[in-house]
Amino acid sequence: MQEAINMSPSPSWEHQIVCDNLVSMIKGKSPCQPISNLSVKLEKNGNVMNEFIQPDVAVYCERPEKIIGGYKGRPLIVIEVVSPSTYKIDVTLKKDLYCAYGVEEYWIADPYNKTIRQCTREHDRYAETIIACGEMFDSVIGTIDTALVFQGV
Repeated sequence: MQEAINMSPSPSWEHQIVCDNLVSMIKGKSPCQPISNLSVKLEKNGNVMNEFIQPDVAVYCERPEKIIGGYKGRPLIVIEVVSPSTYKIDVTLKKDLYCAYGVEEYWIADPYNKTIRQCTREHDRYAETIIACGEMFDSVIGTIDTALVFQGV
């Protein structure tokens, strides 16, 4: 007997490759832990958001606290790998959310244009830099080689 199951469409091949590359690269650079697709409620100064979010990759220097339905805490870095259907949300709403909750860096990786938009927190806002594939950039976890991020895409 075959039953219908409603499932979200899976991310593209390019999306998955970039996520895997990021996790592997960050594990080799930092004592902090990169995690893919962890359901978390962001927390800043005791304020916890109402809904769970699930970043493509988040880098935690402290293990987030386990709560019903997922975790709560604040990652050092959040990385979203954009697709045509998520681009507008990733570069506006999510950027504002992560900044408001004190995430130090927010990276928007674009596997189609092979760029990373690095948003670095300065006071209460993000300063943005766009980095092309093959360029290096400095992060709170060290120097990042974008050629490694987009390898295999």
